[in-house]
Amino acid sequence: MWCDRGADVRFVIVTDGSRGTREPRLVGDRIAAIRRMEALAAARVIGVSHLQFLGHPDGEVECAGRLARDLTRVFREHRPHRLVVMDPSPLLGPWIANHPDHRAVGQASLDVAFASGGMPGYFPDLMDEGLDPWFGVREVLMMAPAGGSVAIDITTTLDRKIEALRRHVSQMAGWDVETSVCAQAVRLGSEHGMAAAETFERVIVPGASDAVAGEGSS
Repeated sequence: MWCDRGADVRFVIVTDGSRGTREPRLVGDRIAAIRRMEALAAARVIGVSHLQFLGHPDGEVECAGRLARDLTRVFREHRPHRLVVMDPSPLLGPWIANHPDHRAVGQASLDVAFASGGMPGYFPDLMDEGLDPWFGVREVLMMAPAGGSVAIDITTTLDRKIEALRRHVSQMAGWDVETSVCAQAVRLGSEHGMAAAETFERVIVPGASDAVAGEGSS
């Protein structure tokens, strides 16, 4: 939807996918290469302008250190106005425990948005590379299976979402993507007066007006 409205949407993928399989024969470079190709294919379906891989090994992601520096770097490079991040909560509902990599990336992303990305005292050598602090983030949307209080209408782009998910073939085994995704989108939409919706928790950055931080910003 944001792409259709002319927004410059960019993805940053932190982990390399090298351990994201239950098939021992695929573990390592083989599944990592598959996941990379699938991510690129899904991004093309959506219309994402830029996809960046940071290459952190699955299961070894920590909130501080290398991850904090890498995310601060890409934050200052891309200078986003809207940031969509993982929800760092340990539990995402009564039956869902959040993946440790997702928790670490979510928390580190929030830390960058509200601290290291915009403050010169964090990683000052990045400024020597021309990566000055960025103060232009207007809102942060946290995403998780449990959803959130802010709904975004995806009625016109639901089919494209399903098609993009189907590109992640290695993760789709045994999952009826269309049925489950449509059911979730319709359920969330009905709660907010829409035919289909996704929901997030939204954090408005202090100083951003409602008009700027609203649904149509990019």
